Amino acid sequence: MSCRSRSILMAMIGIVLGVAVSEAIQAQTKPPIYVVTEINVKNPQAFGKEYAPKAQASIKAAGGHPLARGGSGGAGALRNAMSHRS
Repeated sequence: MSCRSRSILMAMIGIVLGVAVSEAIQAQTKPPIYVVTEINVKNPQAFGKEYAPKAQASIKAAGGHPLARGGSGGAGALRNAMSHRS
């Protein structure tokens, strides 16, 4: 194998390894995603029975978890619980 052929082969191997390492590094870093929603519930019974369980299951299936919830027992309850910690 000539010197030129060897150099070309080594350059190609370097490019392939560089791409593979670059892809592996990028695959490890996933930035967090935050979703903020505001809804106006007109039928609380239907919301609690039909929508909320499906939405929560969908969020959990995607690896998510709520940081705060509004409504009764939601964000207001979190604030109250934090004020009693001191």
